[in-house]
Amino acid sequence: MSSGYDPRVSRLWKLLRSPRLALGVLAFLAVYGGLAAWYPWQRPGGPRVPAWALALHLDRPFSSPVFLGAALLLFLSTAACTWDRTLRVAALFRGRVRPYGFQLPVRPGIDAAAFLAAQGFSRPRSGGACFRARAALWGGWVLHLGLLSLMAGVVAQQGWHDGGAFEIAEGESVRLAAPGTVFGRDRGPFAPSAPPDLGIGLLAFDPFLHQRGYAPDRASRIRVEPPGT
Repeated sequence: MSSGYDPRVSRLWKLLRSPRLALGVLAFLAVYGGLAAWYPWQRPGGPRVPAWALALHLDRPFSSPVFLGAALLLFLSTAACTWDRTLRVAALFRGRVRPYGFQLPVRPGIDAAAFLAAQGFSRPRSGGACFRARAALWGGWVLHLGLLSLMAGVVAQQGWHDGGAFEIAEGESVRLAAPGTVFGRDRGPFAPSAPPDLGIGLLAFDPFLHQRGYAPDRASRIRVEPPGT
């Protein structure tokens, strides 16, 4: 009879929880990001992207499959660590302490409960655990959730972002999907291959907007028309 246990899953789980894996991926991302910032074609007016860089998707280094794959691997590693931390902190919060550390010797005449209470710990109930700032047990867990949210946002933004430029005069309308309308387009690998089929009309434009308390800016009022509306 099969128990349904797969040792490969256990090895994969241990690998994802490994600090060496997380540190290795972080080191790779740090080196990758440092090099990408110095690529000459990243500078405005820099040289054209060479063929070898195009083949490695380094023309947009932070949207490349390598960068997104490393960010996803770091996300999975952090998620595995977060799940393990969730179980451990939940057990500690309920007063279930794992049998690790060392045992203090018994000293006659010393009231450990009174000593802990004087240090700000709660008095144990029925021989249970003592706590001080019990809610602080979840501090590291909240930090891990924040890191997961940040990494998920990076993968989503770099994978699906879509931007570009188009020229339009006041009173004019254009369709973004028309050939040649959008130029300088920059999109992630999961974004649609063509610009959205939207009609854009520039109703008014103020190049000398001076709102009190703000730096000089520009104001536009546009009309957006989805297909069929």
